[in-house]
Amino acid sequence: MNTLSSILEYNKSWSDGIKAKDPLFFEQMAEGQSPEYLWIGCSDSRVEASRLTGLGQGEIFVHRNVANLFYPNDNNLSAVIQFAVEALKVKKIIICGHYCCGGVKAALDGGAPTHVDAWIAPIRDVIRMHSEELEAINDETLKWERLVELNALEQVKNVNAFPSVKNATHELSVHACVYSIKDGILHEIDQ
Repeated sequence: MNTLSSILEYNKSWSDGIKAKDPLFFEQMAEGQSPEYLWIGCSDSRVEASRLTGLGQGEIFVHRNVANLFYPNDNNLSAVIQFAVEALKVKKIIICGHYCCGGVKAALDGGAPTHVDAWIAPIRDVIRMHSEELEAINDETLKWERLVELNALEQVKNVNAFPSVKNATHELSVHACVYSIKDGILHEIDQ
């Protein structure tokens, strides 16, 4: 198990290694950012945007929450989207769900702790909207995986309806993706 001091030691070594390769790296990072992507993903520790996309520091603006949800009245994510679109001028927003998502599974099965249960309530709306399709899937794992996909697609609709996105003054697109923890592959999802 890593202790805080081992994490801090690693960080120092990492920083020294970066500076040895590129002495101006951190100075350049401090000058500002201009990422092309905004990633809205799940908080799951197994799904790291930079690592699985190959994008480096300063190349992807990231927001994470349980089950990659976007509520228009979520001031935190609304501020992230507004800043990313209006100030940073990101060109692509990626809503990334992942198979084996505990938040989606909790919405499907019920029984989540109070705050989590309240947070994932919109996924139960997705279940209702797609009940016929989901009920036709007999395999519980496949049903769970399809709900992950449907949830990501629904969040794309929500983000596309957000004023900063609707009224963007530059080229901007919103995409639904799902990451497979079992094989490490990121897939774009269409209807």
